[in-house]
Amino acid sequence: MFKTNSIFAFALFAAVMLPSGAPGQEAEAHYAQYLITTTMAAHPELQKMGIHVTPPGGRDELIVACTVPSKIGKKSSPSDLKVEHTGKPSVKTVTEQSFYDLAFPLSDSKGQPIGMIVMEMRFSGAASADDSITKAQAITNGIERQIASRDALFGPAPSNAHHTP
Repeated sequence: MFKTNSIFAFALFAAVMLPSGAPGQEAEAHYAQYLITTTMAAHPELQKMGIHVTPPGGRDELIVACTVPSKIGKKSSPSDLKVEHTGKPSVKTVTEQSFYDLAFPLSDSKGQPIGMIVMEMRFSGAASADDSITKAQAITNGIERQIASRDALFGPAPSNAHHTP
């Protein structure tokens, strides 16, 4: 069984060293993966996260960073894109699995829309669906402050990212 530090160290290694994206997809978003990995480490109430954006020069919006490596490089579905196009967050209560499924439009630090972010928050991390929206919006705001531009998501992770905090 893995310890939390071991999982974090592997995820951080993957964010820095492993290419992301399915074959034929340009989705090597090392900085985006770094943001997901460090955010997950700081928020144990979350069980999954992902960032959807259109890569530079790309035509389609893709999952470019995610806690589930097999999802990286997959095209965003029309239902995923609804949140981004409406500009309104969504929350679904997944009672049988005890979590809130959340999606938010994602902007860069200048407020320019760049994509969307999704996350799953355990019931133990929020008192209600409304509370999960409030908490997830705060997490999203913190991530947005760290994104200089959409293209920056495809840049390198910080050079100290390979060190365990």
